[in-house]
Amino acid sequence: MASPGQMTASNLLRTEGFPGNMVKICGLNPARSLGSRRLRMTQHSFHQQHLCCPRLQRVMTHNIRLLSSPGAVASKGFDSPLVEKPDTASDVKIIHLYRIPFLQESETMELLRKVKAKVSANIVDILTEQCFNIQLDNSLTPEKLTMLHWLLAETYEPEKLQTRSFLEDEVSRNSCTVIVEVGPRMTFSTAFSTNAVSICKSLSLVEVTRLERSRRYLLCLEPGSDPLDEGQLKEFTALVHDRMTECIYRNKLTSFQSDVDAELDFNAVQRGDAEMAQKLYRVVRACAEMGESNPIISIHDQGAGGNCNVVKEIIYPKGAEIDIRSIVVGDHTLSVLEIWGAEYQEQDALLVKLESRSLLESLCERERVSMAVIGKIDGSGKIVLIDSAAVEYSKLNDLPPPTPVEELELEKVLGDMPQKTFEFRRVSQVTEPLDIAPGVTLLDALKRVLRLPSVCSKRFLTTKVDRCVTGLVAQQQTVGPLQLPLADVAVIAQTYTDLTGGACSIGEQPIKGLLNPKAMARLAVGEALTNLVWAKVTSLADVKASGNWMYAAKLDGEGADMYDAAVALADCMIELGIAIDGGKDSLSMAAQCDGEVIKAPGNLVISTYVTCPDITLTVTPDLKLGEDGILLHIDLAKGNRRLGGSALAQAFDQIGNDCPDIDDVLYLKKVFEAIQELLSQRLISAGHDISDGGLIVCVLEMAFAGNCGFKLDIDLEDRSLIEGLFAEELGLIIEVHSKYLNIVKQKLEIAGISANVIGEVTNSPEIEVFIDGNLHLKEKTSDLRDLWEETSFQLEELQRLKSCVKLEKEGLKCRTSPSWSLSFTPKFTDGKLLTASLKPKVAIIREEGSNGDREMAAAFHAAGFEPWDITMSDLLAGKSSLKEFRGIAFVGGFSYADVLDSAKGWAASIRFNQPLIQQFQDFYHRPDTFSLGVCNGCQLMALLGWVPGSGVGGSLGTGGDMSQPRFIHNESGRFECRFTSVSIGDSPAIMFKGMEGSTLGVWSAHGEGRAFFPDENVLATVVKSNLAPVRYCDDSNNITETYPFNPNGSPLGIAALCSPDGRHLAMMPHPERCFMMWQYPWYPKEWQVEKSGPSPWLRMFQNAREWCS
Repeated sequence: MASPGQMTASNLLRTEGFPGNMVKICGLNPARSLGSRRLRMTQHSFHQQHLCCPRLQRVMTHNIRLLSSPGAVASKGFDSPLVEKPDTASDVKIIHLYRIPFLQESETMELLRKVKAKVSANIVDILTEQCFNIQLDNSLTPEKLTMLHWLLAETYEPEKLQTRSFLEDEVSRNSCTVIVEVGPRMTFSTAFSTNAVSICKSLSLVEVTRLERSRRYLLCLEPGSDPLDEGQLKEFTALVHDRMTECIYRNKLTSFQSDVDAELDFNAVQRGDAEMAQKLYRVVRACAEMGESNPIISIHDQGAGGNCNVVKEIIYPKGAEIDIRSIVVGDHTLSVLEIWGAEYQEQDALLVKLESRSLLESLCERERVSMAVIGKIDGSGKIVLIDSAAVEYSKLNDLPPPTPVEELELEKVLGDMPQKTFEFRRVSQVTEPLDIAPGVTLLDALKRVLRLPSVCSKRFLTTKVDRCVTGLVAQQQTVGPLQLPLADVAVIAQTYTDLTGGACSIGEQPIKGLLNPKAMARLAVGEALTNLVWAKVTSLADVKASGNWMYAAKLDGEGADMYDAAVALADCMIELGIAIDGGKDSLSMAAQCDGEVIKAPGNLVISTYVTCPDITLTVTPDLKLGEDGILLHIDLAKGNRRLGGSALAQAFDQIGNDCPDIDDVLYLKKVFEAIQELLSQRLISAGHDISDGGLIVCVLEMAFAGNCGFKLDIDLEDRSLIEGLFAEELGLIIEVHSKYLNIVKQKLEIAGISANVIGEVTNSPEIEVFIDGNLHLKEKTSDLRDLWEETSFQLEELQRLKSCVKLEKEGLKCRTSPSWSLSFTPKFTDGKLLTASLKPKVAIIREEGSNGDREMAAAFHAAGFEPWDITMSDLLAGKSSLKEFRGIAFVGGFSYADVLDSAKGWAASIRFNQPLIQQFQDFYHRPDTFSLGVCNGCQLMALLGWVPGSGVGGSLGTGGDMSQPRFIHNESGRFECRFTSVSIGDSPAIMFKGMEGSTLGVWSAHGEGRAFFPDENVLATVVKSNLAPVRYCDDSNNITETYPFNPNGSPLGIAALCSPDGRHLAMMPHPERCFMMWQYPWYPKEWQVEKSGPSPWLRMFQNAREWCS
């Protein structure tokens, strides 16, 4: 995306990937390997290089000690604070603003139900409010107070924000009440405060230095009942606050300098700014995309050891003099030791060319990242840490110059260190064979196994995280028409314009380690590869892995087990021809508690990653072929069926004694390569690995995901039913078309691989299992799936509104595949438009915290636009103007972390800046312009009054903010990420021309997407004038308000709003994240589209391009 002043320096469609991988791809040097670092650094002239630390202002360290000295003096020692300050509480004041309610009505009722059950049945009602505790270093003018009120109040309910507590007014009227207030610990500013203060500064509210939010609950008791005792109040607070980061406020705050949390200092390791890492990565990525002009020579992320470690390593072996005073801190009472050793993160140390300093500073300024030059490479071979303030103090007082705080020869610190020797004792384990009662049926066993957390649905983990951000996600966690969380492998695209990418997978078998650490290590590798195999990779030899070890290595037996596992792992990987190139060790997994040693079971997690030549060749577990599908079993254990450490054993509270293993490593390699060949020829329609739960669970999961049934017919060959179906020996189940069965079997036979037909797929949603010709199981797919989903839904009830969980749980029983249909055929953009020398310009506008700019730019670029990366910093500084653009796109993300309601801070930075709001309004009224707002951008357009517009009502109309439609918290009370169904109706929206009548899937990812209309007349006009072009619909294409088809509870299923002239469109779903078919997690085969081709959503952006012509 072109950026002001640097159009040629940036690559429009560069991958936005994981920062660690991005560093490697772009040629940056993460300084990790000392040997390679020594070789690399000798290639540069270090005496001309700056050492820079781009980072954020706030430093998170241990509890600060305020000293009693009456004045500020420079520090003189390693343990001295940077600046000694008196208590300045008298120089600041705290004001309080109260807003009701804190919880939605549905959430309050759910809390009341829990409180009645766990605290006291005498609590008959709960009222809530939030209190904004605002620290000021000066009084606010009436104008600034008005701005602050707009920021903190709900736009359509300004009367619900006041300086007096609503709850205290209620207490004065009702004696049978008690108020409980909880909020963040006061040792450090929270991420909420950091972002809120950033918003205030963008509005010139510089008087606000800290802004924390506390939550207040009024518990109403049954008249005549006894007051709540201390124990009951503690029970209540345990339900509503996090003891790690929050505390109880006994009284109204008058200062943030408080001893209320002296007992705990957990907040010392919390982040002060939720967006700090993203802003830093934007700077690094901007440098990387300059290619040969990249100003960064070397880069090292800060972690363990803090500045002390990262600086020493990045200057090795040449050496440098470092000034501790150059490091930016958020609290000047920090000692030199605290600054030098504190392990705060989201900071990188960079080696930068001397002539590139101003360029890096400009990039940091644009992304609002603070940068400090802390030293210069000098070739001394030492790290010399000086305190320039102490030096200056000595000069002023005619004292001898102080010695350096630290002066060390790097070779002695980081050079070749002598190897350590560890002595381990082996401890023999006493095991017992598995003992399952003979009368246990297959269904009995399944009822236990399918509910285990290691086997059950992971829905409770997947819908609450953004699985589509960047638009480069080709395979995320969910698969099939019902989007069940069953994917084996993750796949990302390298760019939006090609099909190359990368794949990664995970393998771990911790329970097996209790029996045989060697087998556990081999099985972890095996599971990782049998997950990875379903993505087409460049070669098995290209696979790299990360190994994460977790052991209580100092305890008898544990260290020896880890050693055995490591040796077995190395031997296995050497045979496979793959390698570990990184990892993490946690070798203190034990603790003393009440005189007893508590230890975690030893574990190894293998994470593999590799390049992909074609991301469209990925195969998922969901059965797809109906009556034409044949199921094949590839047995990697060659007939062994060992039950030790299995989910079945765990379900019966046992471990067993006979552990599965990989007895033939080369056979695993042979199977991997054979499956890869079948993927290349598209001969496999579905595939899944046998892991937790065994063969029967593997095939059931494939049927659950495909929403179909199967008929298994298995010959156990003198093994028991339990062994044959629940042993967790490595293996694969593949679905092939009946007409390709002989071809597949022949190819596998030529490769020396045995594959057995074990069943066939059925259209009817029923499971039948025959063992040695006898029927052992006949159940509905939905009934068994309900067992598999049960544990997940129980966990879901702890995370979101119980009524929503119930709706999804009951609705899943009768779900069908979505019946999407298109009123047009998706096509690529005309090549002439893509190669035109003059293209209409579109501004891709982002704010601090936005994360959807890259995919938005890619979608517009694919339609023939020239997208420009425009930050709010550019507009506020006057470096860019909207006059030169035909279109603007407000992107998705979490501007300022959405701390003062979604997009509120972003909107305020426009509305309360007169030159800026005038520029936006001029653009809005120009008849040759269009705008699109997605997700956070949609919320912004509503707050600006751009949709539905002044002619309908709202902020720009006669009703003002009080009648302006808004997007508020989801009905479920939680962030939701789903691939949801929508219907496109008739509307004046220019971007939906020719798409009317289509129903299709689209990514949705938001926590505040529920359309709310304070004025019913505005809603009536919107509906009558067809100004809601996109609506949520169910599997039958009916507009719906039912969860989860409607993920936020919007009335009439409204997912988008447009202006009456159709030029301005705001929508909560993300079309820019699925404008190519490979971005679709599932689509009906009736569409007959190419997975490598354009999706229907590209038509939106093409319509805008056509309109501009």
